[in-house]
Amino acid sequence: MFIFVINCGSSSVKAKLFKANSHTNEICSAKVEAIGLPRCTLSFSSKEKSLTGPLNCKNHTEAIENILHGLQNHNVLNNLKEIILVGHRVVHGGENYTNPTIITKTVLKTIDSLSLLAPLHNPVNIKGIEAAQTFLPHATNIAVFDTAFHHTIPKEAFLYGLPLEFYEKQGIRKYGFHGISTKYVSEKARQLSPNLSELIVCHLGNGSSITAVKDGNSIETSMGYSPLDGIIMGSRSGELDPEVVLHILRQGTYTVDTLTELLNKKSGLFGISAVSTDIRDLKEAADNGNKRAE
Repeated sequence: MFIFVINCGSSSVKAKLFKANSHTNEICSAKVEAIGLPRCTLSFSSKEKSLTGPLNCKNHTEAIENILHGLQNHNVLNNLKEIILVGHRVVHGGENYTNPTIITKTVLKTIDSLSLLAPLHNPVNIKGIEAAQTFLPHATNIAVFDTAFHHTIPKEAFLYGLPLEFYEKQGIRKYGFHGISTKYVSEKARQLSPNLSELIVCHLGNGSSITAVKDGNSIETSMGYSPLDGIIMGSRSGELDPEVVLHILRQGTYTVDTLTELLNKKSGLFGISAVSTDIRDLKEAADNGNKRAE
């Protein structure tokens, strides 16, 4: 029997297969990168071999389907019914979820309602859950939330300088993200240096964040109410003076929806360079004389 773990990112799916025993041994990993782009690839890696090849893949559902087919084609699995549990990384759990949670219709509805706070992530997390329910209908699905690790951030750090009703009635506060990887890194660091009580953890990728950890608990982090806040990212603007957003809206060129699209998908490294969200593409463009990519 096996455990299948899925991480649906904004443009990728990463997955791992574990033997369901007391040691949860990793059997293999797989990933689909650059979903929807011509350079999309599918990779498999195990102790015995590693394979990478091009893939025509339009969306996250197709990516998961191809990964599952690959597990069978490479004789890792005899039958998909051998997978008894599927774990999902879900980016935003709000204040609703601070622990791993069995996914029910109610839980899925709550995750969907939080999509406004994580428009690049919760919708594709839902696609991953729905794909698992379709292709692995016999398996139990568990959600692990990226916001959960940050529930230890003290109130004086997570409250914004707004009238308190915005928090009490609408839940507007700092949540923080990348909690799953940040928790893992902080635990590994403490294993290597048992006396280490305070550290800064940097999660660097298309989405990036920085977290202060004390005694194993998150006490402050760069991302806030949504994954749009913090440092400049691949396609996200990161921190802005709120007046900048108000000024842009006052010009009348952008609506709330089109500005949301701009800040989440057309800003950051992509917006500055007009080339790509990928640092590898930027380096190549800069080497070829593109000044904006520098």
